[in-house]
Amino acid sequence: MHAFCMLRRIGALVVAVVLCAAPVAVGVPVAGGQSAPGPAPAPLIPRRGTGTLVRVGVAAFAHPARRADRGAGVLPVLSHAGKALQPSASPNGSAVAVAPLSVPGGSTSVSVTPTDTLTSLDSQVAALGSDQGVEPPDTIVATSGSQLVEMVNDSVTVWSVSAAGALALASGPLDLNSFFYVPSGYTFSDPRVVYDPVGQRWIASGVAFTASGGSAIVLDVSATADATGNWTQYEGDVSSTLIHDQPKLGMSGEQVVLSWNDFLLGSLYEGATTWVFDRAGLESGSVLGAATFGPDSNAFSIVPASVVSGSTEYAVWNDADCSYSGCSTGSPSLGVVEIGGTPANNSVTWTTYNPALAPMSNPPAALQPAPGNAIDTDDDRLLGAVWSNNTLWTAGNDACTPPGDTAVRSCLRLIQVDLSASPRILQDFDAGAAGAELYYPAVALDGAGNLAVAFSASSASLPASVGTAYQLASSAAGTLSTGPWIESGAGAYVDGTSSPRWGDYSGAVAVPGSAAGQLWGAQIWVAGEYAAQAGTDDWGTAAAELSLGSAGFPTGANSLALSADPTTLGANSGETSQITATVTDSTGAVVSGDPVTFSDAGTCGTLSPTSEQTDTNGVAKAAYAAASTPGACTITASDPSGASASVDVTQVSNSLALSADPTTLAANTEATSQITATVTDSTGAVVSGDLVTFSDAGTCGTLSPTSEQTGTNGVAGTTYTAAKKAGTCTITASDSSGGSASVSVSQRNGRH
Repeated sequence: MHAFCMLRRIGALVVAVVLCAAPVAVGVPVAGGQSAPGPAPAPLIPRRGTGTLVRVGVAAFAHPARRADRGAGVLPVLSHAGKALQPSASPNGSAVAVAPLSVPGGSTSVSVTPTDTLTSLDSQVAALGSDQGVEPPDTIVATSGSQLVEMVNDSVTVWSVSAAGALALASGPLDLNSFFYVPSGYTFSDPRVVYDPVGQRWIASGVAFTASGGSAIVLDVSATADATGNWTQYEGDVSSTLIHDQPKLGMSGEQVVLSWNDFLLGSLYEGATTWVFDRAGLESGSVLGAATFGPDSNAFSIVPASVVSGSTEYAVWNDADCSYSGCSTGSPSLGVVEIGGTPANNSVTWTTYNPALAPMSNPPAALQPAPGNAIDTDDDRLLGAVWSNNTLWTAGNDACTPPGDTAVRSCLRLIQVDLSASPRILQDFDAGAAGAELYYPAVALDGAGNLAVAFSASSASLPASVGTAYQLASSAAGTLSTGPWIESGAGAYVDGTSSPRWGDYSGAVAVPGSAAGQLWGAQIWVAGEYAAQAGTDDWGTAAAELSLGSAGFPTGANSLALSADPTTLGANSGETSQITATVTDSTGAVVSGDPVTFSDAGTCGTLSPTSEQTDTNGVAKAAYAAASTPGACTITASDPSGASASVDVTQVSNSLALSADPTTLAANTEATSQITATVTDSTGAVVSGDLVTFSDAGTCGTLSPTSEQTGTNGVAGTTYTAAKKAGTCTITASDSSGGSASVSVSQRNGRH
């Protein structure tokens, strides 16, 4: 069962506004399986219109002026329709194998550019007005390679990408209520954006809705490959009674596909509706007709994939949990749709398949640190899909019990489908972390077929944060490795409700391929949200570019080079040596985000820190402070891949030069000699602030003082007063490093 609720942030509060109702299941399930070419029948209501988009204007990106506030609480902002009001009967927690992940994570085989924090709720409100104050973030990213576009709720920002993967603000933020054609009285929500490397155009979509439960599909297409230029605005399927919830966007080489869930008056679920456009016609504005399918009450939340090339588009949905609607097959399965042809020549075909799938369950709410309430993880619908070389990956939330845990947690469900013939499932597994919650995954494939996953994570001690994971094309099925940690939350996420909203998406997208026939390149951008300020509802988003390499992730042990500067220290001198570890993978590329552990053995002082993740240059550093006694200390650095290296730092005594002036005194007099100690270190430099202790042995008088610190010239001194009888006094000076020197003073009777 599902509900449609709208949330609005007013100041520091989030309140429910206008609509929040639980739909009821109605109608008789329609038989699934194969369907004839052409539109599917509407099981509940007559078809609505002809599936025509209307070209309504041009959006000029380059004027991000702050628009006037509409007034707090006047127009609610759509946060989510179709939310599970009741969980499915007892989460299974163990339907499929669970791959263990660590939280937070570090990777030994993935390089990652510096993390860029992109936006936050408070920064959006400051830039564009209080109507931006909504949750959840709904993070979506797309990239052309040279630009990264982020859409979050009601704003869009364009970033320039350097050759090294660093981001610089190019334009924005711009209010999506102005960017899309949003009529007066409507509010924009649920953005999606993709980049078409063939037509070199950006395509973006969303929904404009009213407080009374009406909506319209909106879609923009860029005029060029530059996302900061002009975009053509479209509007379609305007309804006064239907909410077109969460339209999802995908494309192939010939088609652009939009699919959404229809709710009558924001409450009664009618079914999934899908429109298929001619890609070339849409990008040129010459062909606006669409082939339409649905609403199909036996499907929920159909997700079109990003296929990039070819004449066939694929879409998937979770047909394993039937609490939304009637299942197509009567048994747990994955809904797979193969879409061929284009509306331009009236040749669109729609063929469905239902390969068997293990059951899925709505995940439990995600724990987070106090005083935050458990975070809403919504339900087990699929959230995204990506295709490459006849293989499709899709992901969503699920309930599972991670290895080493006894509690049912929110986990990531990952499904791989072979599309070379009739679709068949190759992999179907969960990924979870003991003691932690993982939710809202996004998936992307690089040019070598390696999988990257971005997700949110939290626990009773970990604030909501952005994590990554990956599976190599060569890895065993059902396995997933923890990737770099992108951004950690600042503290509890508190929005004033008993179940704070999060998600509904994370972002993951590969850079387009640069070689002929190459669909995807060697880098993948990942993005997600984190708790930007402790104890508030200020969510933030962060992104990073994972570098996978054209040959896939490196395998085997890394290589580690270790150095110390300097390699010689004065014992007990307070001096330090900089220990530097540089990690490279089997291809020679530097490895970032690699946890390096430092240890020592021998005559050693202190190391700080004892573990450190490598930076974007593959470097991790520690400071070594000298031991109190002379000797050699062997410092070793190692990482989880088995790489290690060692370097010696030697603590040596200082050198002391000692003199007496004069060296002969008359006994039994008050004659004195000035004793002078000069201290130098191993390099020959004078040592200031070194405590020198003076002592004597033999026929001696008195020393005053018996200790003194060296001055800036490295000199400490004392005064020796002659003994009362003839003889020799040996005076010794020593310091804490173990350095020492001696000088003799003779006392004689008679005239001198």
